[in-house]
Amino acid sequence: MGVFASIRSKFDGATKTRSSFWGVKLKSCESSDLSFNEDLFERDSVFKRIRKASLKKKLIVAGSALFSIGAIAAGAFLYLTYGVDWQMLEDERIARNYIPSNEIASITSSLRLTRKGKAVFYATAPELQKNTVFNVFCGRDSNKDAYTLGCYYSGDDSEHIYIFDQGMGQFDENGLQYNFADGRKMTALHEMLHAAYDRLDDNKKEETCSKLRIVTGRIKELGKELELYPEEQICSESFSRVGTEYIPRFNAVSANISLTGFSLSDEEKKAINDLSSLYNKYFDIKNPGLIDAYWRNRNNLDDYLKKIVDRSDELQKQYYIAQEAIDRYYSNPTKENYDKARKEDDLYSQMYDEVDNMVISYQKVFVIEDSEKLLIGDGYIVI
Repeated sequence: MGVFASIRSKFDGATKTRSSFWGVKLKSCESSDLSFNEDLFERDSVFKRIRKASLKKKLIVAGSALFSIGAIAAGAFLYLTYGVDWQMLEDERIARNYIPSNEIASITSSLRLTRKGKAVFYATAPELQKNTVFNVFCGRDSNKDAYTLGCYYSGDDSEHIYIFDQGMGQFDENGLQYNFADGRKMTALHEMLHAAYDRLDDNKKEETCSKLRIVTGRIKELGKELELYPEEQICSESFSRVGTEYIPRFNAVSANISLTGFSLSDEEKKAINDLSSLYNKYFDIKNPGLIDAYWRNRNNLDDYLKKIVDRSDELQKQYYIAQEAIDRYYSNPTKENYDKARKEDDLYSQMYDEVDNMVISYQKVFVIEDSEKLLIGDGYIVI
């Protein structure tokens, strides 16, 4: 049998960066000149001094009151505007022109996005696309062992998220189960986080990236996968991968996906806590249904691949057993040796067909997820 290589999925990150142009201007307010008419006080000098002193005191009190009212008004204005998320308001303004399809609306609901996360997602006008159209927007992969499930594009005037429409089917064949609808949801969340990272200012990006390096340095498998990306895409890709796949696990939202055996340093704990707070601004990181479904899919594939490898090892052993029995028959062609050889050879053929069918089922999942391939029976064609 051939060597079965696990196909790694790959996501394209942002190709351009859009900076925020929103700011707040506070208008300065100048009070009118306050004066009184000296001609109103033509009596004796004592009375004049008393009246002027009294009026001066009243002007001071009045001025203080005006200043206090102005200060209160300015304070109230600052209070009401200081915490305003102008980027979110701009995203919501753009999103008002977007009408999601029923499927996109359903995906959005399942992600349990915050107001800010939904604004980011809808501002990118997300679309589900079939093979041909998706390949036009997201490009084709140069690596034959990789495939793209979604992409986020940010240009000068617009930005878009494209998600490959794998369908909503439940794959169940030869003991392998996989839910493609769950895969679409995680792709949508992954790409939304690319857009969210794109919106961070340079200082926040640098701060976030340094924390992501701490976390990805702790997860060897993820660290190796990130090496496949260009240097300029690593931080954005890390932000999406850590947010969707690992932060919920570090927060142990479910016993099914919690990470065990990790002894975290104080620096690692702080990085995880800070990143958790940032991700919570976009989606509920304690959404066990979504995260459980993702890892159920992934673990099903990993476990199934292990079964294929183990069964292939058994097949190889059976090959030598059958070959030995056949050789024994040819050297001593008795009825007993013939029956033994026939039995071992039939068992080998049965095991071969079993392994072959398992491999086909395993490959089908990746063919369905690959926009550049079209499943035809037990095989596929490249489109």
